[in-house]
Amino acid sequence: MHSSKQRDFEKFAQCVEWIDGGIHLTQRGLVTIARMMEGMNRCKPRTDLIRILRDYTSDIPKGMKI
Repeated sequence: MHSSKQRDFEKFAQCVEWIDGGIHLTQRGLVTIARMMEGMNRCKPRTDLIRILRDYTSDIPKGMKI
């Protein structure tokens, strides 16, 4: 793999390590992973990530900055 695919894979691998370590179980950890994902796969729009997070994590307040 070269260039952007390699960087995306490295980001993905880091996210997997964080999830394996349980970081995704905290609000802060989930936001950290979402921010990492934001830069992957042709930079998914931030609004899509916020919608996905809110759909699957009901404890994230609506006014919370992500």
